Amino acid sequence: MSLSDAITEGFRLVNRTWQLVLVQLVMAVIQAVGFVVLVVVPVAAALLVNGAHLPEVRSLTDLAAAAGNPWELVSRFLWLFVVGLVSILLYLTFSFSVWLYVLGGSAGVLGQAVKDASFRFSMGSFTHWAKRLFVPLMGYTLLVGLLFIGLFLLGSVSAVAGFLALDRLAPHEGALGVFFRTFFILSALFFLFAFIFGLYLLSLEGIAPLALQGERPSRSLDSAFAFLKRQPRAVGLFALLALLYIGAQFALVLVGIPLQFVPFVGIILAIPYQFLSLAVQAYLCLVILGSVMLFYHRGTSPPAQEPSASGSSPATGTSPVQGHGPASALPPWEEQAEGPGPIPPQNPDEERP
Repeated sequence: MSLSDAITEGFRLVNRTWQLVLVQLVMAVIQAVGFVVLVVVPVAAALLVNGAHLPEVRSLTDLAAAAGNPWELVSRFLWLFVVGLVSILLYLTFSFSVWLYVLGGSAGVLGQAVKDASFRFSMGSFTHWAKRLFVPLMGYTLLVGLLFIGLFLLGSVSAVAGFLALDRLAPHEGALGVFFRTFFILSALFFLFAFIFGLYLLSLEGIAPLALQGERPSRSLDSAFAFLKRQPRAVGLFALLALLYIGAQFALVLVGIPLQFVPFVGIILAIPYQFLSLAVQAYLCLVILGSVMLFYHRGTSPPAQEPSASGSSPATGTSPVQGHGPASALPPWEEQAEGPGPIPPQNPDEERP
């Protein structure tokens, strides 16, 4: 399967299950409402209950600059920090749970559409897959997060060691020192980009075994590694999809900039345009997920056995006329007729003519 075919089939896949875009929009609205309920309302209530005034809150920056000890600011507004921290943690937990639920349902529906061309979207199938894949996706996200933390710490230690080595060479720095410093900075930026790209690729590639084959999170991670090693073109597919998404985002930003300069009409069109931007982003994200899952399914499925030129099956040696029974070991003209054979003579003399 070529990369262009995978992207084209990904668009067709999402067009068949376009209702998932509406689900993504509903998720965005739920997360926005959750932010207001879990963060804005508790912080505003804490400000009103404790008698804080808005001018005092707005001058927190000036107060922090004037205070000689930062802990004075913390002790003065400790209640506000506690309420804000708890509210943000609750919102992050709520938002992450909603995102996992919608991701599980979307991955399950796309997986069914990949395996069955006649599959159509239904809320029953979406909720079924959302509940079924919620815990595996949480485990897989935890594994990828631990891998990210480990690699990030390793990269941070390597970067600090490199900068310390460059600082030691600073007194003796010449043209060669400038070259090494520039080379190190460019290498660090390249490895950072490769690290982020690989993390996104691995996170997305591991969803396919979870949804298509029902594997465990650890097994899905191994399957993703093995598939990327066996099919390096999957990296190119993800790169093309990422460029497509970045290009679409850039186009949306360019179209939305003139709306900010229109006095009255721009404000009216800003909210519908934001929903349109969210719809385009959700559609492209689903195309990326569907294309990756489709490419994984085609790359891991065994090839279909084609019938031979004579029309017989290679597994059973039967022809379409003979059906599904086993092929006869004798040619048709040597097969014996049904029923008992001739009775042998009892007297040997009867055999003589």
